[in-house]
Amino acid sequence: MRKYIFFMAMVFVLSGCTTASNKQISIPQNTNQNNINMNTNNQNDSANGQSGNIQVPGTEPQPELPTAAVYSLADVATHNQASDCWLVANTKVYNVTTFIPQHPGGEKILQGCGKDMTEFFNTIHLKQSKEKLPEFYIGDLK
Repeated sequence: MRKYIFFMAMVFVLSGCTTASNKQISIPQNTNQNNINMNTNNQNDSANGQSGNIQVPGTEPQPELPTAAVYSLADVATHNQASDCWLVANTKVYNVTTFIPQHPGGEKILQGCGKDMTEFFNTIHLKQSKEKLPEFYIGDLK
């Protein structure tokens, strides 16, 4: 009888392991730490030479964040037409081509295409204009 109970317990444990093997388990930590994600793989993955993957924060190198593109004023100067208009304001480069038709000052924006318009922009434009500018950011001026 003991052998039968032991056998049934093993079947129960093993069947439970295989049905839960494709689930991702997240263990919440306190607010100062990231979650620990534990991925378990099924038996087919083990047969293919793959094993479970436990990812612990701080143990693997973090991917680098994309850095902003860097342009020279000569680069910006080549984008000096209504069909391709870049400008510089406060050492940031903006592609304002799509904004030209909506510009409240009409075609006056074309005077800034391919140029550093920092002084003009900061003296003429309102706070609302300055808040809209980040939508067109493409990089930094070197």
